[in-house]
Amino acid sequence: MFKYYILAFAIASSLFVSCKKDNEDAPAPTLVIPKNTSVLIVNAISDNSSAISFKLDNDAIATVGSDSYSAYIRTTEGTHNLIFTIGGTSKTLPVTIEQDKYYTLVVYGTSAQPSVTVIEDVIGTPAPTGQFAYRYLNVYDSSIVKTISSQAYYPTYALWATVTGTHENIAFGTASAFGNYTAGIEAQWRIIESGTETDEPLAGYKSGSTHIVYAPTDKALGTEGEHFTYVIFGHGTVGSYKLIVHEDQVVK
Repeated sequence: MFKYYILAFAIASSLFVSCKKDNEDAPAPTLVIPKNTSVLIVNAISDNSSAISFKLDNDAIATVGSDSYSAYIRTTEGTHNLIFTIGGTSKTLPVTIEQDKYYTLVVYGTSAQPSVTVIEDVIGTPAPTGQFAYRYLNVYDSSIVKTISSQAYYPTYALWATVTGTHENIAFGTASAFGNYTAGIEAQWRIIESGTETDEPLAGYKSGSTHIVYAPTDKALGTEGEHFTYVIFGHGTVGSYKLIVHEDQVVK
């Protein structure tokens, strides 16, 4: 009987040692940090015509063409390094983003001296009933005009007008606040040199004036409740723009 007790004890001991070893060898559980915020990247580096691949710390997030933008990418909040390679040189720009928010990261300047502006996109609240929200982002690279204003043509009054305090004096690399305009109605707009605002009729202040920076030929037509950003690119005296409809860029 004593032999049986010894045998049982030996078996139990071996099982205990085996279980303990298995637990010690098991890998530690991976900590998964929720991705509760979203970023959209605008590539406005003025002297580069190639697409740029961006990372936040070690996470590859988007490859964005020249004078273009990405969809929103889900990521974690906090302070990160926005890392990309341009002209064979790695660049690092610090950005800080908060939880449960949307941001536009505007990368602009030159390949040698890039900058980033972090803009919160307040798209959680729809524009008022019957209106859409719109703003302008100034990445028009020019040694002459660094601050611009936008003017919209209001058909009811047959006037160009600046939304005072909203779409005027937009510094290079920054965006205006969102303003609201009637949805579904065509409106013309143009970018002018700040300080040259006017309420003259269209015929008296037309494209070709020395104060006009960029005047597209098409018209804006916003969708009710949505948020639009007109990104004003420019190289020297040649302007162009891209229209971001923010709700269309949200990952479902």
